[in-house]
Amino acid sequence: MATNVESVFHLSQLAYPLLKASGNGSIVFIFSVGGVVALENATIYGATKDKEYMKEICGRTPMRRIAETRKISSLVSFLCLPRASYITGQVICVDGGLKLIVSLQVVIRRSIN
Repeated sequence: MATNVESVFHLSQLAYPLLKASGNGSIVFIFSVGGVVALENATIYGATKDKEYMKEICGRTPMRRIAETRKISSLVSFLCLPRASYITGQVICVDGGLKLIVSLQVVIRRSIN
């Protein structure tokens, strides 16, 4: 909890005076898709980054691949532009559609029960 939540909070507090003085600025936090979608065997992934596990994730992802760094950095670059200044407090999933599929599966399961 201290690493994932408190560090982000304290970093934001430290950056705030500098951003306020500059007249503009952005804070963009990047988290794993595992923070939004339940990933089976995530501890195994963290320990080994096993190819079979990666294959499973790609199989569950509608785009059938893992995001490349440049895909994430493009979004971050846009969010830091003045024209994106009205986008605040959002969780934007760059996950190839994985969250959408998982959300639909939950809705379907609930409607069946």
